[in-house]
Amino acid sequence: MNNIEINILKIFSGIYIFSFIFHNISTYEYIRISEYIFIFYISYFIFLLIKKKVILNFYRIDLFLLLMPTLAFILFFFSNFNLSFLIGSISLFYFFLIYYLIRNSIENIGLKIFLKTIILIALVSSLLGIIGWVLSQFNINNILSINSPYPLSIGKVSRASALLTTPSLLAITNIISIYIILIFYSNKRNFIFYLVLIIISFGLLLTFSKSIVLFLAFLLLIFYNKKNKPLLNYIIFVSVFSLIIFHSIFTSFLFINKNNNNKWLNENFTPLFLNPIYENFF
Repeated sequence: MNNIEINILKIFSGIYIFSFIFHNISTYEYIRISEYIFIFYISYFIFLLIKKKVILNFYRIDLFLLLMPTLAFILFFFSNFNLSFLIGSISLFYFFLIYYLIRNSIENIGLKIFLKTIILIALVSSLLGIIGWVLSQFNINNILSINSPYPLSIGKVSRASALLTTPSLLAITNIISIYIILIFYSNKRNFIFYLVLIIISFGLLLTFSKSIVLFLAFLLLIFYNKKNKPLLNYIIFVSVFSLIIFHSIFTSFLFINKNNNNKWLNENFTPLFLNPIYENFF
């Protein structure tokens, strides 16, 4: 593959990944911007495939992932043609195509463009989320933050979300980005390195997402090394395990005082028909 074809494929790959930043923006019939770009992206890849400029690999794990939309399609016929199974099959097949295209693109052009684009998404989204949170502090409504009732906040209740669908999605994007920075770019520790890391970390904090607990677990895993003393690795392992258990418990159960007016507790956090597992009357 010549340099022009490599660069064009890199551009399509980068633009497609970056388009996820506009995931909260829909166009005609709820079609997202990334889905339009995906059509051009996969079309160009097929064009290169026909010209034998790229290699297409299929592994056993791909067959396993492809079974999921196939099974959903088979269930469509055994469920009196229930449309929900057909829609589910189409959705799963679309997700498979995204995974398959990106994985094969990585094998042909390398991982670098994807890593840099993910970091760029997190950086831009964090800046937008910070702007949205600041505007909310001045009672200025905006699409960059969510101002619904929530038990955690700094200042006025507001959670950074940028142009992504939820604060949690912004948090996950930032966690992945920070992990990439610390693993792949730790040897380039300069002013830009720390500035990007601080902005993305602050954007993560302003999401007030419970995923931050998992982020702390990821950070601890970075320090796990066979060369460490056994006691240190044991402490790291126990800490990571404890954080995961803590996250699982506090995302599955709510501990509240019935005497308080919990205005933040609504159907956005838990279905209203659920009953308490344990209730202390004292």
